[in-house]
Amino acid sequence: MKVDTVSVQAAQDLRRESKALQQYLEILRSLQKGEARVITAEEGEVANSIRNKLIRAGKALGMVELVVRRRGNQIALWRENGAEPKKSKRKTRESVLKTT
Repeated sequence: MKVDTVSVQAAQDLRRESKALQQYLEILRSLQKGEARVITAEEGEVANSIRNKLIRAGKALGMVELVVRRRGNQIALWRENGAEPKKSKRKTRESVLKTT
């Protein structure tokens, strides 16, 4: 375990990030199937960062059916019906060993 000593300001910044994550989680929890949301990035915010945070929050909630699309400073998100988890195209070590 690594422990660092930081300033109080740095610790408070971590808390603000946590509040932002909670906001993303709340948006996703309230999203029903068949419903879509559009989030517009305000000045000083980076739309791609918001998109990435929404994707991470969706994965944390286990929302495999979440679709997040960005165009310019707008991010659209919705839940698809009956979506299956994406399967990796990468070969696993086990599958490589079975073929040899």
